[in-house]
Amino acid sequence: STVSDPQTQTAARTEALCTRDQVSIRTDFPVGGQHGCALREDGFALTVWPEAAVDARINPSPWYAFSVEGNEEAEVNITLDYGSHRHRYAPWIKSGDSDWRKMEDAQVDVRDEGRVAVLTVPASDHDQIIAGLPIVSVADTDVWTREIAERHGLEVMEYGRSIEGRPLTALTAGPEDAGTVLIAMTRQHPPELNGAIAFEAFVEKVVAHLGEPSFANTRFVFFPMLNPDGVENGYWRHNMGGVDLNRDWFSLKQPEIRTAEQLIQREAAGKDMLAFLDFHSTWSTLVYFHPFNTPDTDSTFPMALKAALDEAFEPSPDWISSHNDGKGTSKNWALQTFRTPGMTIELGDGASRSEAERVGEITADTLFEVFFTD
Repeated sequence: STVSDPQTQTAARTEALCTRDQVSIRTDFPVGGQHGCALREDGFALTVWPEAAVDARINPSPWYAFSVEGNEEAEVNITLDYGSHRHRYAPWIKSGDSDWRKMEDAQVDVRDEGRVAVLTVPASDHDQIIAGLPIVSVADTDVWTREIAERHGLEVMEYGRSIEGRPLTALTAGPEDAGTVLIAMTRQHPPELNGAIAFEAFVEKVVAHLGEPSFANTRFVFFPMLNPDGVENGYWRHNMGGVDLNRDWFSLKQPEIRTAEQLIQREAAGKDMLAFLDFHSTWSTLVYFHPFNTPDTDSTFPMALKAALDEAFEPSPDWISSHNDGKGTSKNWALQTFRTPGMTIELGDGASRSEAERVGEITADTLFEVFFTD
């Protein structure tokens, strides 16, 4: 169905998934998980199963997000049933208007080789939300996008619509007739919040320098939310077409990637592409990059970034130098289309906000040193 006003829409209030003793389990809010619910003697059981997919699943990301609402006079047990998948995200909790905080280890009992996790939700006078990571919705990202654009004079450009009709927006800066261009993006995969944190830190650091003379010949294009439908629907990895968007860069079957490519091709026309950065999250912090000796490709920036990250972190992030021509990732598309040093920068699921921000900032600093410092 088409969404009438996606930027301001909130999920329609529906029946609770389960109710017992005046306590209800709900998922009818933006980024709420795809759950089924059953009553247990000791509380509730929720399925944590993936969305429907057209292609084979890669790197399962068992996302969950639900609220516990009502008269909680005692703690509530929530059993998460992952089926054949395994618990990945350590739970966070938000009570009323308070900030998100990680649940205590004693409140999380992972069983059956990770296929089941029992959460003990403390009693509270307020409704509580439990999620695999602090929720950042499409509306939250839109607020950040428009706020940074206002602060730094960036243009917010709608370049397409998602399958459900949500606007696809990019931030652009620098002269349209510049000689070079830089591309950065995030949120192809809905739950990968730490990658988005690194992306935002990277963008903040870059745009703070826009008025400097060394930036006068560069066009910047930033994509802060490539998969809004997947994010809002609480999906693990896909869009509403049941496709992993980071495998669609060659086939272009999905509007989110097709329209992003069209914008990149327009912006890159007649320009040299300095870098192509795609921020994600996975089990540990690492970088995917084509081999440094790939013909006709300048690896100066990636090699400098590897040195900078190795120096900043102990242990240093893995650097996986590989390239599969047939795999439709953004990195591979950038390499084959522009011969540019495309990189997929992955933040670990357990990385702190400060670590994620530091990776983004180091990436920006290294960019300055390689391309914008005499």
